[in-house]
Amino acid sequence: MPHRKRSESMLAPFEHIIIDAMLERVPVSIRCEHLTLMTVLWSAAALITSALARQSVRWLWATSLIIACQYVTDCLDGKVGVQRNAGLAEWSYYMDHLLDYVFLCSLLIGYSTLLPSHLQFLMLPMLSIAGGFMVSSFLACHVTGELRISFIGIGPAEVRLTFIAINTLLATYGQPYMVRTIPYIIIAAFVALAALVIQTQRDLWTAHKRRQMSEQGQEVAAGIVRLQ
Repeated sequence: MPHRKRSESMLAPFEHIIIDAMLERVPVSIRCEHLTLMTVLWSAAALITSALARQSVRWLWATSLIIACQYVTDCLDGKVGVQRNAGLAEWSYYMDHLLDYVFLCSLLIGYSTLLPSHLQFLMLPMLSIAGGFMVSSFLACHVTGELRISFIGIGPAEVRLTFIAINTLLATYGQPYMVRTIPYIIIAAFVALAALVIQTQRDLWTAHKRRQMSEQGQEVAAGIVRLQ
């Protein structure tokens, strides 16, 4: 069965209000699997608008709109499934997160096309770091049964807003701004990933020690009972 999600992002309260209001407006003909699979279309559209942005950075405004639309369908698919008792929890859990990664790849590939050819390799460490966040979360989820989708108040909504902010800056200041800032973004993302890994392993180590102490306490108590 899918694991429970845990999000402590800064925008989570507002996100729930907006998504719950939109939930009632989803047509009956649109099922949860339709919403999940729409990420395939959003990914293709993001690649197209990024390619067009090589000719005119104004197309990045369209990319930002696509990011917003993908977030809406990504949030709604699970809620629609629960509301309508669709019974596709396992499929949705797998496809939802797989397609989130596909969409992330489409954005980073799109950004690489905006860089000069000798700097396009910079998107490789970005993709590696982004993949590192997902790997860390899913490995921890396998151990704890809880999928954390936020860190230090930053969750899916904040990440997408960051991409939209990057698009806004690129559309305003152009490619030279991107060339100057990408290295700093890579460094900041790497530091954040390292902090996540350090914190996660500490949490798991502490949980293991507590469980070990609890088991030892139970063994001692059982031994006392037997002696009595």
